[in-house]
Amino acid sequence: MLGLTSLGDSQIQGLRIAVAYITKAGSDLLVDVLSNKVGKALWNSIPKIVTTSFDFGLTEPVALTSLKQLSNCTVNIRGIEVLQNKRLLPVNSFHPKMYIFDKDGSISAFIGSANLSLSGLTTNTEAAIIYGNVSNTAEIDACWEEINSKCTPLTGLLLQQYREARKKYASRSVKPKVKKEKSAPVSGAVTRSRLSLFYQAISTAVITPQNYGHFWVEAGAMSSGGSGNQLELPRGANMFFGFNFSSYDGQQHTIGCPVIFSRDKVWLDKPLTWHGHNAMERINLPTVTQGGYSYKNTIVHFTRNNNRYELLVFPWSHPLSQIWRNRSQEDGLIFKLGIGSTRVCGLY
Repeated sequence: MLGLTSLGDSQIQGLRIAVAYITKAGSDLLVDVLSNKVGKALWNSIPKIVTTSFDFGLTEPVALTSLKQLSNCTVNIRGIEVLQNKRLLPVNSFHPKMYIFDKDGSISAFIGSANLSLSGLTTNTEAAIIYGNVSNTAEIDACWEEINSKCTPLTGLLLQQYREARKKYASRSVKPKVKKEKSAPVSGAVTRSRLSLFYQAISTAVITPQNYGHFWVEAGAMSSGGSGNQLELPRGANMFFGFNFSSYDGQQHTIGCPVIFSRDKVWLDKPLTWHGHNAMERINLPTVTQGGYSYKNTIVHFTRNNNRYELLVFPWSHPLSQIWRNRSQEDGLIFKLGIGSTRVCGLY
């Protein structure tokens, strides 16, 4: 999921997806992340083509309905003859997984094993090759044309026929038992209490923040300041942003202004400061009126990109937020912000 969504940026001019199966949860997640990442206006304006199948009845009709309702989105079906077969069994299964981001004179692509499902984008072990800004698009375009050469545009009538066939046949299929996954340990108070402090990990050389490309912080109540945009950071967070501040006295100091960007906006005037009274660093984030976000009870995520820092913000319980936390947790890189704080942060 992280590699896939990293390809979406303000340069995108179109999106082409060809996947075997689609679920509502998976398509909602991808749409939510990409539309927030590139901006709602740009997302609505670009042409989007989604090609999938009715094979085995695995694609959810409600997902197709939702995709058809997107602005400038065309949905195609490969192999509609499967509607005539019992249990929707295809003679030849449709099985590609291609996500193509069209840009000006180039494409970026994510080609691998992940279907457009929540498990495919989050919990499954998947493999993929990422192509970034490829100028010679002939080979991928030819593959796309071959996939779509035998497709049928999804109509209301075709969708209704699929619903009826799926209800008649697919419901008889034996559903595999799925082992219930445990909640992420970082959500528990006991686990939080056992975490090391961020600055302690720096002091003992466990981590060097500037060696990681991603840094996230649990925003919490965002009660500092009147605009709800002052994010308290752990001591040492400035190192991730390219600074080397260490004058941790009882005073207040301005460390610097990292270049923050999100969607099509760039901010050069967001100070990162040290506040001696509570022994925390703090960064002033762009407010909603400035083109930023509402930060209360979210996860605030920064990605380093050529000495600039991309800002992404999602609710703490959002699936992408869980992916970020799980990624850090796998490497033992989740930390408490400070001695008196219950909030956590992480690197990867």
